[in-house]
Amino acid sequence: MKKSIHFQSLLVVFVALAPLPSCTNIDDRPKVLPNAQEQVPSTGKEGNDVRYLISGDYSGTLDLSVVLHNNMPIHPITVNALPWEQTFKAPDTSSFIGGWINAFHNNGMPGQEVNFKMFFKDRLVESVTRSANGEGNVNLPMETLHFDTYDPDGTIDPGHIGKTVRYEAEPNFDHPFNVRYRVADGSWENITLTNFPWSYSYGTEAHSTEATLYTYELVANELDGIMAVNDSIVYRLYINDVETQSAILHKIGPEAFRSEGQIHYEFD
Repeated sequence: MKKSIHFQSLLVVFVALAPLPSCTNIDDRPKVLPNAQEQVPSTGKEGNDVRYLISGDYSGTLDLSVVLHNNMPIHPITVNALPWEQTFKAPDTSSFIGGWINAFHNNGMPGQEVNFKMFFKDRLVESVTRSANGEGNVNLPMETLHFDTYDPDGTIDPGHIGKTVRYEAEPNFDHPFNVRYRVADGSWENITLTNFPWSYSYGTEAHSTEATLYTYELVANELDGIMAVNDSIVYRLYINDVETQSAILHKIGPEAFRSEGQIHYEFD
């Protein structure tokens, strides 16, 4: 897979996380309108399963919104107990899938955790983990997966298998922030960092097509780590203990960054 991550694209995540009216029926699941299907060309995704799995010890109410189709209406699903799992079909007119969780009911407990996973064609795409804030609220963003840049069967040359990848993040501050990075099976992990400096290592496998790491801020969203003006984060990537790339993210204004603050390395 050849994909570059741009910070501008994260606006989509911010918009998606705006609180939506909750639904009280778990069977009120997303429906694809026939007219919406006719508005976009076919991309051959008919019959492909999209599975969502939610786990953790969170005891509050979760409002899950799944995205299966371009221009589809969003009908949040109320999840009252974990674990929870549901499989949907992506129509052949889909060009992307995704989803997010909002929980603003103030009925969870501080520090309780939620893990949100999305699978496509039974392959893990992304795993997002968040903990509830002091009011018992939590939200989890799922990055949008675009089919035109995603190859679930992509593999690397055998000569790259077995290498050690290590990410490092070192901020000049001590408050939490979020990172998203590729792991060995090619999927994403999306977590909140609370201890610094931070590092994560894995051994490359057949589906380890790239090593990517970046962070982002959701402005004015107190549930996520907010960078202050003059905050910065240094990222480093090591392949077999050799520093291969570095990047730095600077916060220079209330909603402005000066940044090449992402690591992106392709093995083929």
